[in-house]
Amino acid sequence: DPTIGTWSAGPNLPVPLHHAMMVSYQNTVWVIGGFEPRGSEIIGVASARVFHLNQNLTAWVEAPALHHARGAGAAAVVGNKIVVAGGRTAGTSPAEVVPTEIFDGTSWHDAAGIPVPGDHLAAASDGTYLYTVGGRRLEASSNTAVVQRFDPAADRWVQLPAAPGKVSDAGAAIIGGRLIVAGGESLGTVFNTV
Repeated sequence: DPTIGTWSAGPNLPVPLHHAMMVSYQNTVWVIGGFEPRGSEIIGVASARVFHLNQNLTAWVEAPALHHARGAGAAAVVGNKIVVAGGRTAGTSPAEVVPTEIFDGTSWHDAAGIPVPGDHLAAASDGTYLYTVGGRRLEASSNTAVVQRFDPAADRWVQLPAAPGKVSDAGAAIIGGRLIVAGGESLGTVFNTV
């Protein structure tokens, strides 16, 4: 509660997850995809499950599942829709997830695939477009500097000028009409760059 500066426990997720995507949508929190541990395998399996908190913030409600299970993807709200891009599957033969998915408040539908797939990419929205920055091609040694913009209304991706350096696991936001990317990592190096 930022007004009084205190934390309190919320309801536990129905399943343990990591590398899930999270957005604020329809006045609540949505948790999308991620990896579900299996036994001793921490990365486990990629999830297609989607949950949101009820309006009283007391319980998780299962929402329609993604069409494509993914973890380490990127999500943002664009207009009145959730857009999910990138990510990867888990297991002994992980694969990049190419299809973009859009949730319209009722169901998910596939949209144009991201031109340069990747996982651990950053995303932000200006309300009209989804922007993705960097990411990796399944391995920490294969970071990219790619910047891509998705227009849900036109169902079209455009590649923009590359970021100054290759990065994954960065944060991104749009402030005052500017795309800001902060931090990230590459092969054991953690960045303080903005």
